[in-house]
Order: sequence, then structure tokens, then C-alpha cells
Amino acid sequence: MIEESDNSPAASPGEQLDAYRLTMRRFSDHFAALPVDMQVTCPKCNQVVDGQLQKSGDQVVLETRCPTCGTLREVHHDAIYTPLASDRPNSPSETYCGSRIRPVIRRLPRTVETLCPECAAVIVGRYFVQDGGVMMEKTCPEHGYFRDRINTDAALFSKSSWWSFEEHAGLQEPQITDAKNCPTDCGLCNQHLSSPVLAQIDLTNRCNMRCPIC
Repeated sequence: MIEESDNSPAASPGEQLDAYRLTMRRFSDHFAALPVDMQVTCPKCNQVVDGQLQKSGDQVVLETRCPTCGTLREVHHDAIYTPLASDRPNSPSETYCGSRIRPVIRRLPRTVETLCPECAAVIVGRYFVQDGGVMMEKTCPEHGYFRDRINTDAALFSKSSWWSFEEHAGLQEPQITDAKNCPTDCGLCNQHLSSPVLAQIDLTNRCNMRCPIC
């Protein structure tokens, strides 16, 4: 018996990249609006319990449903679901191309857009203070709950947040002018706020890319 071969043409690198970008954005509808269910750390007993990000008037509130401590609610600083303005004077609200600039949030706790460490999908998480340090936690609809320590010193973390400059208006001539989703549409795009500042120099061919920094 002769098996039929698949004669469909192989996807081009561009098509593969577009497909990968779609997988990164596959939860965009899930996180598009509140409420959003997630696993969270109880602020009283530090258990990981069920929680929900909710909209309460003009604020975003995290409702923690702890079987030990009961239901707790905590306001989060947010620029994802609320039209927050920058706290820096004269900061622009739009890029040169007209895309909205989300202001830098310096206070804790706060919501953040982040990536699932398993599948790199764009999801929503939060920064919060625990035991004097800053933690990030997030729940991927497919791969579950993750928590990492961002900084061991919450006071130093907060102090450094106020050293940042005001938001910039981005690029006047970006390579991509119709980007809608960050970071999958970038390269550099109309939503980008600054010029590229990273130079990559290969020092050796012997690196196996497994040191902690990489």
C-alpha cells in the first residue's frame, strides 16, 4: 500500500511568524475586559487562592476569596482597563502616530501585561508586596498559575520607579504603522515609545545560552 504524501507547500518564515503571533494573542478576548478570574496570593495568610480582577467605578479591584481569611478587596493601580493619565507633567498621551500611550505606573499593587512562561501568550498579571519584596503573579488559562520574585526590597523598587523619565511620543517614522497588539506587532511599530537602545555583540561562538542572564 502506497501512502499519499502531503504535497502542500511548506509555510514561509513570514507565515510561520504570523502563526506564532496569533498563538501569542489567543487569550486576548479572555483578558479584553473585566472581570477576570485568576489565582492570587491572600494578603493575610499568603495562601494561593481563587481571586478575580473587577471594575469598581473608575478603579480596578482585586477580590481575594480565601477559605481561611474570607473575601478581601484591594484596589490596584491600573493602566490596562482604565484611562489613567501620566503623573509626569507634559507627558504626551499619544504617540506621533496617534496610538494611546499607557502611562508608567509607579505604585503598588498594580496590574501588568506579561507573558506566560510556558507558551509566551500575552496575559494579565499583577505586582504586589510580600514579606518586604515585590512579587509578580499571573494565571495562564492554559498552563495555570505562576509566581516570581521581582525584587527583594520593595522600598528600593518603589524608589527606583520614580527615577524614570516622562513618557515619550515614540517614533515619527516607525517600520510598522498599523500595530494593534503589543508586543506581537512590533518591529518597530506605531505604539513604540522610544528608539532602539540595545546593541548585540557576539563575543564568542562557544556560548551555550544557558547562563542565568540569558
